[in-house]
Amino acid sequence: EISAQREERLRAVQGFLRTQLSAALPIPFEFDGDSGAATFVYGLAHDHNFHFLTVGYHGPGYRSDHYEVDPERGKAGGEGGMNRVQTDVLVVGLGPGGSCAALTAAAAGARVIAVERRAEIGVPVQCAEFVPLPMGKYALASEVFQQHVTGMTTILPSGEKLVSDFPGIMIDRARFDQALAQRAADAGVTELLETSFESLDVARSTAIVRKGNQRTEIGFRVLVAADGPGSRVAQSLGLPRLETVDTRQYVVPLLRRHGHTDIFLSADYPGGYAWLFPKGSVANLGLGFDTKLAPDLKAPLEALHLQLAGQGLVGMDILGRTAGPLPVGG
Repeated sequence: EISAQREERLRAVQGFLRTQLSAALPIPFEFDGDSGAATFVYGLAHDHNFHFLTVGYHGPGYRSDHYEVDPERGKAGGEGGMNRVQTDVLVVGLGPGGSCAALTAAAAGARVIAVERRAEIGVPVQCAEFVPLPMGKYALASEVFQQHVTGMTTILPSGEKLVSDFPGIMIDRARFDQALAQRAADAGVTELLETSFESLDVARSTAIVRKGNQRTEIGFRVLVAADGPGSRVAQSLGLPRLETVDTRQYVVPLLRRHGHTDIFLSADYPGGYAWLFPKGSVANLGLGFDTKLAPDLKAPLEALHLQLAGQGLVGMDILGRTAGPLPVGG
């Protein structure tokens, strides 16, 4: 139910809109009790546009977002139509960086829209899923935490093993990303999934995004490009592409308890390395290197898999596969 204070405030906004905009018709509104937001809908006779004002309550105050639909560019939601939305901060990409930026901005009182091209945040996983201990406090939730890691073993080309004190935790990266995005949403961030960044107009501070056949123009004051090493936002700005290496990773059965992350250095991995990171009953086995120096990732990974299976450390089954670019520029 709407509290008396909120009801009074909503009515005040309704009256203000009617007075300032000279609306000929009553201005209805709908209240969403789950999200704590009210939506007013009003029409202006002189330009035949429909406008939507959403007022969301966060703490003692409230924040409003203004949406406009231009009938000359198609009806909202129609094929080929163009919605127009205004916000303070636009975040492209809802990985950990994007979600944390969105959360921080929303917590400071900014209106934030975040767009993510994937249908499910964090999926597919493109990560070995190890978090160093200083960052572990962000990944200790029960649905995220997988295993403690006590140190790191580096296996040199000679076979010599160097053990170092590098503790941390193994996580479920998909759930980690999803938990951060949920915190941002809870702080009032509008998150648009299956929505891809298309283009940028720097002079007008607008970006065009697309979901299916629907295109939306988003005006912003601040733009955060958190869309990964192949950032389309960076490309639109003419920024150089990040330096990356190519990676390939298997999820394999782990046949005995393993408390260290293992790093393998070899001439077979030029400009990179291979890894075995334990996650309870399974492990992430992968490698990354400069494919300009050696184009084949599959053969050396399969050779390492066979070697570790022969040692009785992992099973031969491949439970999952992933691949992608990994930034290495720092």
